Amino acid sequence: MNITNKLRNIIIILLIFAILNLGLIYQKINEMIDDERIINISGMVRGGAQRLIKKELMGSSTNKEIIVEIEEKIQGLIHGSPTLKIPKPKDRTFINDMKVVEQSWIKLKSAIEIFKQDSQQKDILIEASENFWMAADKATLTSQKLAESQVKSLKLLQGLLFGVNLLILGVISFQSYQISLNILAREQAEKGKEISEARFRGIVDNAEDAIISIDQNHRIILFNQGAEKIFGYDVQEVLGKPMNILLAQHLAQVHTGHIEQFSHSEVQAQVMTKRPRVFGCRKDGSEFPAEVSIAKLKINDEVIYTAILRDVTERLRMQEKLEYDASHDSLTNLPNREIFMNCLERAISQTKRNKEYLFALLFLDLDDFKNINDSLGHLAGDELLVTFAHRLQILLRAGDTLARLGGDEFTILLEPIKDIEDALKVAERIHAQLLAPFILNNQEVFINTSIGITLSKDKYNKPEEILRDADTAMYRSKKLGKGGCMIFDEQMHHLAVNRLQLETELRKALERQEFRLYYQPIFSLTTNKILGFEALIRWQHPQKGFISPSKFIPLAEETGLIIPIGLWVLEEACRQLSIWHQKFPHQNSLTASVNISSRQIRDSTIIEEIDRIIRETNIPAQSLKQELTESILMENMTIATNFLKELRLRDIDVCLDDFGTGYSSLSYLHLFPVNVLKIDQSFVSQIQPNDEKIAIIRSIVNLAHDLDMDIIAEGIETKYQLEKLKELGCEKGQGYLFSKPLEAQALEALLIGN
Repeated sequence: MNITNKLRNIIIILLIFAILNLGLIYQKINEMIDDERIINISGMVRGGAQRLIKKELMGSSTNKEIIVEIEEKIQGLIHGSPTLKIPKPKDRTFINDMKVVEQSWIKLKSAIEIFKQDSQQKDILIEASENFWMAADKATLTSQKLAESQVKSLKLLQGLLFGVNLLILGVISFQSYQISLNILAREQAEKGKEISEARFRGIVDNAEDAIISIDQNHRIILFNQGAEKIFGYDVQEVLGKPMNILLAQHLAQVHTGHIEQFSHSEVQAQVMTKRPRVFGCRKDGSEFPAEVSIAKLKINDEVIYTAILRDVTERLRMQEKLEYDASHDSLTNLPNREIFMNCLERAISQTKRNKEYLFALLFLDLDDFKNINDSLGHLAGDELLVTFAHRLQILLRAGDTLARLGGDEFTILLEPIKDIEDALKVAERIHAQLLAPFILNNQEVFINTSIGITLSKDKYNKPEEILRDADTAMYRSKKLGKGGCMIFDEQMHHLAVNRLQLETELRKALERQEFRLYYQPIFSLTTNKILGFEALIRWQHPQKGFISPSKFIPLAEETGLIIPIGLWVLEEACRQLSIWHQKFPHQNSLTASVNISSRQIRDSTIIEEIDRIIRETNIPAQSLKQELTESILMENMTIATNFLKELRLRDIDVCLDDFGTGYSSLSYLHLFPVNVLKIDQSFVSQIQPNDEKIAIIRSIVNLAHDLDMDIIAEGIETKYQLEKLKELGCEKGQGYLFSKPLEAQALEALLIGN
């Protein structure tokens, strides 16, 4: 091979090498453009999440499009996306960073769902959002480092290509071609660099966060538009100035120390704070809390620090509001149950350390507060609660704690006190405050409260225990008379435990078929003939034996169990009456009287159930009598009147039981569709020889006759009472003189004999 051929081969090899380098330059330019697109989309992911969290904390409805957009971009940054024009990333560090972003995003979505269901779980949402932002910042910094690396690679390739071009110029004669090739490569490289810088500048300037770079002397060399908005400086005012002008003066030295410490470490990127410990200083001198992430880049032995800083003033304000709302009642602004229980726990701990330390707990419940809501509306009820809370606050000392547990329940922690007298004096002042009326809807309203008091004792280890006992004392006070005050004692606790046990057993009694129905016959006082019977429930407990209705009926009323129990009594009585109608056709006028409670009357299905039972047992509707007391009628006149009218439309008799012992309802009696009056046994028992207190009975009998009502006397026990009642014109009666309540088989024998 001659020298010419050797030169030609060298030229060809160099040309191929030059062309390959030119191709690499084009590739690097494209990779730089891709990197800038990655940086841009990374920032969009972070910005989208920031908007989403802001909406959640402000209580706005979540935009599902934001969530879809974020997830699409995250997947594109990990796996590549033709739609977003993102190639599959090759750098493992960036891919790993984005996978951390993806995991943080999944946890953030879960935290959003938890926050939607329970607004008190704000800490979970805040922590998840902070972790996500940290991960997103780290991935963004990594992508920026990749972009810087591409610039360095491009410069290296340019230098290499330039050397090759010079070599080619030395061995070949077609200089013009090589110069053109070299110029073209340089133009493309410069154009790519200009595009990269323009895109990077656009990303930096359009970021909402402040992006600031400083040199190794801590002087500012980059200050984006976000920084201008946050700090109030124009970029020309800060370039070349020391970083400390942007920091709160009392913390500037601390922050500078952090930077110095960071500069000596091998770590290239670091999130300086998880919680906002940095305080920035605006141009006007005002300070603000901030979160900051910082990265260190080393280029040609020159160290540059780039920080991303976020003003978290609004987030902290919202966080403080969330924390306040989570610990305070939204209506009265008083501490809520959670805060009060913490105070109570601290007081109990104090008594453990100091045996001489005493405190008292007052549990307050407004009497008949439901009537306010029902009559004046819930807005008036809320106004009453706010005013009541204010009246309580002015009575207490600075160290006492007043809280609203919910509804119309309030608690007061008095600490320290000398003895129980201090608590009683506070209770007296509370009742005195309530002597003054409340003005609601331009009218005066009076209301009182029942108070339960518990004194600190060694036996209390948990706040729930002392709160339970104060609550028990309050209900005991309410039961004995509204507007009272009661100090807890152990007997109350035993009663409460027994009541809970009785309630549990009562719920099981119906399904275990422990109830029995007894029947007390009702006689004609003139013919001595059995006209019907009153159905009376009895509870035969398998261990405790017979339990009086006076013990379990009030409990059934309170718990609502009276509704299924009452339906069982009605159905059983009607079923038995149907049997006796078939067995004794000559006594087909026999009636069944069944008591009904106020809870049953308020049940929307009661009339439907009565119709069903009459239909299924196939008894005449007029053979059924429903008994109710005066108090039931007066509790809710509208509901009671509508119910009684429905009964009368079905020819069902309505008996007013225990007449004369309840409200003064004589003036209202003609308003109700009642057709039977029952004289209470407390009046009948007063009919005694030489002590005839029969004026009330005479009045009741005359009233019934004037209103064309039947009259039945209860509790007839002597012949003397029987004769006097007959003289007064009473037609029907029941009592032990005739028969005590009997089981079905015994009453059936009595019917045969009668």
